[in-house]
Amino acid sequence: MKTADSIDRAASTADGLAGRLSERRRARGLTQGQVAVRLGVSRQAVSKWEMGRSAPDLENLALLAELFSCTVDELLIGDAEAPDGAPREARPADAADGHGRTGAEGRAPSKAASRQVGPTPSETERIARDNRCIVCSVMVRGALIGLELTLVSRAGAARPDPYDAAADAALWIAVLLCTAAMCLCTRYYARRGGSPRASAFDAGWIMLCSIVPVALGPTSPVLAACAALSIACAFCSMRTIIWHLRYQRAWDPLEDLGDPLGRRPH
Repeated sequence: MKTADSIDRAASTADGLAGRLSERRRARGLTQGQVAVRLGVSRQAVSKWEMGRSAPDLENLALLAELFSCTVDELLIGDAEAPDGAPREARPADAADGHGRTGAEGRAPSKAASRQVGPTPSETERIARDNRCIVCSVMVRGALIGLELTLVSRAGAARPDPYDAAADAALWIAVLLCTAAMCLCTRYYARRGGSPRASAFDAGWIMLCSIVPVALGPTSPVLAACAALSIACAFCSMRTIIWHLRYQRAWDPLEDLGDPLGRRPH
């Protein structure tokens, strides 16, 4: 009987933890993706915690308690039960209101409970790194598209007399520098658990900027078409990176189309 009671108590604690995690997250106005980013875990892990399919470890429990401005005990056993499992005496706030509701159901959320939690110093540093990666990725991709198409067009044009070798050398140096910068950004994105989908889009615009114009001939219509398609592939790559770093989610084009500036939580 004692063993059965222990199992029932453990199951009750797990179910209560799942509900309290979901309740406190919603009270802070946070999405599962935002909680996942702050803890450095996947959004699927947070979803499993809130559905009771798994439970966070002690380290993540401490981070969750700090994020929700409560203690670990309040997450595990709640504030409506005593440590020994016996219910506490009814408090004035737990009394029924005029509509017959009790506890948190009958209380209006306070300003402290409804406000969003500000980022911690470590989180602020991570957000700054993510933003630097995003800005650098946008700049180097745009620069590489322009530089590669310029090199292809110069290679197919009639050589001026005298041939300006210094200009081509400067272009190649710029391409190498931008490529190195993009590799660093891609490495950071991969270390943050990024999807290889972004690399597939990058491979697409690289081929459109280098191989396709050479194969079809660097005429003006070909270069214009390759530039348009390259920009489209680079845009898809950047949206994939941005959605992963900011929302810990795979890029959803339809949802992104309805909120291109990211004003709503995703």
